[in-house]
Amino acid sequence: MTTVSFVSKKCYVCGHVGRQAEIGVREAGEPQDLDYRAGGVNRSSIYMWLQRCLSCGYVAPDIAVGSEAARSTVADESYRRQRNDTRYPDTINAFLCWGMIQEACGRFDEAAKAAIYAAWVCDDDADHRDKAKYFRERTLEKMDAAQKKGQFLTGDQIGDRLLMVDLLRRIGAFAKAAPLCAEELRKDYDEKTRTILLFQEKLIEDKDGRRHAIEEAFD
Repeated sequence: MTTVSFVSKKCYVCGHVGRQAEIGVREAGEPQDLDYRAGGVNRSSIYMWLQRCLSCGYVAPDIAVGSEAARSTVADESYRRQRNDTRYPDTINAFLCWGMIQEACGRFDEAAKAAIYAAWVCDDDADHRDKAKYFRERTLEKMDAAQKKGQFLTGDQIGDRLLMVDLLRRIGAFAKAAPLCAEELRKDYDEKTRTILLFQEKLIEDKDGRRHAIEEAFD
């Protein structure tokens, strides 16, 4: 089950006090996708993953927490433009703003997460589904920058390599996905990882760019 509570929070950046939603997830439900997106209530609660200050526009998982880099970023004109970008719904703008803050803090892995979260929102929104490819491309760019700093979106290098294969497949870059998948299959991975890669290999051969759950690899 999922619990939602509303609490008063003081914004770290401007000091404004406002009501913010906090979610508590007890079980995930549906299986995880190949791009690590969880199912069930975790999936549907994405629009509540970030809190937003209605005064200054600061966004964060907890707006009572921040840094000087966050303050500087929120004050920047480029941040304000992104926050008010009418091309995207509020949830996407929030993730992109959070990504800008994370880059300013040197956390390129978190910036990559913000980009893939924006892609997931697009996946769920028929009016913006065509933009999911763009945000997956941005995720790959941020992941490359993160890895140069020894940072990983998934927490480790293996997870990131698996994710990169899926991102390339989902954007239709099969000519890039195929050699990367083959390279990973030559490595000494455990049976679960190899099974997922073999499934990805088949999807790439079929030029299948659709969403798939991890459990399908084991059917």
